[in-house]
Amino acid sequence: MCKKKIALDKIVKLAADDALSEPTGAPARDLGAPCRNQQAILILGMHRSGTSVLTRVINLLGVDLADHLMTPNWDNEAGYWESFELAQIHDDLFALLGSSWDDLLPIDESWLASPIGNDYKAILGAYLLKQFSYSPCFAIKDPRMCRFIPLWLDVLKTLKVQVKVVIPYRHPVEVAKSLEKRDLFLWEKTFLVWLRHILAAEFHTRGLKRCFVNYGDLLQEPGQTMARISKQCAIAWPNSSPEVMAAALAAIEPTYYHQRMPATDAVFAGFSELIPRAYRAVGKLRLRSDNKQALAQLDAISECLCQADKLYQAIIIDKNNDIQYLFDAYNSDGEPSE
Repeated sequence: MCKKKIALDKIVKLAADDALSEPTGAPARDLGAPCRNQQAILILGMHRSGTSVLTRVINLLGVDLADHLMTPNWDNEAGYWESFELAQIHDDLFALLGSSWDDLLPIDESWLASPIGNDYKAILGAYLLKQFSYSPCFAIKDPRMCRFIPLWLDVLKTLKVQVKVVIPYRHPVEVAKSLEKRDLFLWEKTFLVWLRHILAAEFHTRGLKRCFVNYGDLLQEPGQTMARISKQCAIAWPNSSPEVMAAALAAIEPTYYHQRMPATDAVFAGFSELIPRAYRAVGKLRLRSDNKQALAQLDAISECLCQADKLYQAIIIDKNNDIQYLFDAYNSDGEPSE
């Protein structure tokens, strides 16, 4: 099936309409034409995997971020460094697709060629023009992006923006312990959500300039890690003087490293072997992002997951419908109807 291409003039019109609808007193925006030779750095990582601290360091090195960032809170006192508006766009899209960031099920990508897909290509394009029209180098960070990478790549291609990708990853047990504390998630749930995020981030960025960043490396060897990102992604940091680099690296606190796990598969005892296999394969991509052995291993894991989806997807959908029915009934009548 051929995918419809969203017209650039529709994107520009949406961006202009959005700018005109800003409240009185907001600074005027002169959209004009996008900068030439723009470069976007996509930070594609699972929640609780170091995306925030990495984005902050990249920002301190002169890479632009969006306006209206999420405010720090008890869960992330150093800041999220992601756009509140963009997170809302992604959440709205999830809702339209009957999904969410922590959905255990895959999202059928046929939606990209639907009216929803075309609408959201225009919405994201307008968002980019509004935020980054005059930014030669900018970064976009929201873990939700991992579920919408084909959409993003299509929009950036339409806008003729060069794409570089950084994929932070973290030991899945550390992620599981963190989300258990924050959201009361079962480890099994986090493992499956982690797997979907990392597999999507890896598969959809093949052929692009990209770098895989281990969370522990970032916190313990920040200088070497940022140098490796620069080399593997062919990024020249806009502000890379020794003084600026030192200040940027000082933003990384090793004390951020909570829930640290030993480098052994013993911690996965009792869980699916797909998780440690995927983690080891991603680790092989750290030094060479096109490692054929690792890519083959991840493809095999993806196929296993696909076959498992066929087994339990209908069951989960049925249970979710039951839960939604009870939720709606209690909200409307105080008790479910017979």
